[in-house]
Amino acid sequence: MNQQEAPAQRDASSARAYGGLSSQERRHQRRERLIQAGLEVFGRRGLRQSTMRDICTQARLSDRYFYESFASVQDVFEAVYVDLRAQLLSRLHAAMRDKRARTQVAVAEAGLRAFFAFVREDRRRARIMLIDVLGLRFSHLGEGESDGHGQDAYRVDPYVSLFGELFQVWYPGVDDLGIDVALVLQTMIGMTVQSAAAWADKGFDKSVEDIVRHNLFAWAGLDQWIKSLTAQRAERRRVSHS
Repeated sequence: MNQQEAPAQRDASSARAYGGLSSQERRHQRRERLIQAGLEVFGRRGLRQSTMRDICTQARLSDRYFYESFASVQDVFEAVYVDLRAQLLSRLHAAMRDKRARTQVAVAEAGLRAFFAFVREDRRRARIMLIDVLGLRFSHLGEGESDGHGQDAYRVDPYVSLFGELFQVWYPGVDDLGIDVALVLQTMIGMTVQSAAAWADKGFDKSVEDIVRHNLFAWAGLDQWIKSLTAQRAERRRVSHS
């Protein structure tokens, strides 16, 4: 055999299908098993109490397969969170779709209901998305520059973008009111997340409809505030042109 042909043959052999799956497909399956194991381990124990060995044991995979896809436990946590966030955003889009012509309060109510139902239907999500993520999101404060590891993954930007697009539909002149829409939405979303965390901590002692109703007070107040500012601006313009 020509020695120059050996590496190519070894590469072909390594990519050979086993059990009907290519090596790349098997690697993808192992990664998904680790993510699902992470959901169970993090959801039950929390990030700080979870180890690589816990995840491998849950996934029934050896250490070498862990490092095949992830460099650390926090990398697995990030993958689990990003997967949950994608599921939640899909729920929110579905709940709020085709409601752009409705009032802000009606659309906010649909989004709140989807969010709280998503959290309650699997308690592991509450531990990961409402407790551990908040700790990671603010863990770098007061420590100078962050190392940047995973920080972007835990930002609320996707939710702000979703509601920001709707704001332009509900309140066409909002940009002229001197309101930082992104900051307002970050505040409202933060309030909703904290409300959900307190709800989960109390064992989901209220119904979804009840917790939605309590959160809706703030969204209805925001709607009235912006409408009031809009009316005041219109009145000032009327007076200045009279």
